[in-house]
Amino acid sequence: MKLKINFRVSIRTLCSDNAHDYLSHSFNTFMKSHVILHQTSYVYTPQQNVVVMRKNRHFVETTRTLI
Repeated sequence: MKLKINFRVSIRTLCSDNAHDYLSHSFNTFMKSHVILHQTSYVYTPQQNVVVMRKNRHFVETTRTLI
């Protein structure tokens, strides 16, 4: 079973830590082609990482609720 939910909104900004998964050339090209701003936190700053983790947890919980 495939579940497709369309809110008719697009992602404008993606916040992440400095993980290598999100810093590749192909990922940056994808982000630019879809006009998405990619913001990264500073290295070794737990204060910023907490903000990103809180937002990520919110998205995961919202997705689980919708499913």
